[in-house]
Amino acid sequence: MTEDFWQRFKRWKDLFYRGKVQKVIDQLREIRRDARKQSTLESLLGAIKYFEDNKEKMHYDKYGKKKLPIGSGAAESARFNIDFKRTLRMAS
Repeated sequence: MTEDFWQRFKRWKDLFYRGKVQKVIDQLREIRRDARKQSTLESLLGAIKYFEDNKEKMHYDKYGKKKLPIGSGAAESARFNIDFKRTLRMAS
């Protein structure tokens, strides 16, 4: 990955944590206008669609203030632990 990629990634991460999802979507649209490769266009369109479809759930600024976990890691871990405990109960 290029330095430019990492700089954009850091900026977008900061924007997400500040609740500025629409700004990220707008920047992705700008990049899409300049993209030439079909695979890049498809990736950008997929990301834009995902963020547009989920922006009403992406209130990371509010979640952070409430000290709630952000990301799927905590949810996946909780689901695994529940499934694991159920499996142990069924086995005993």
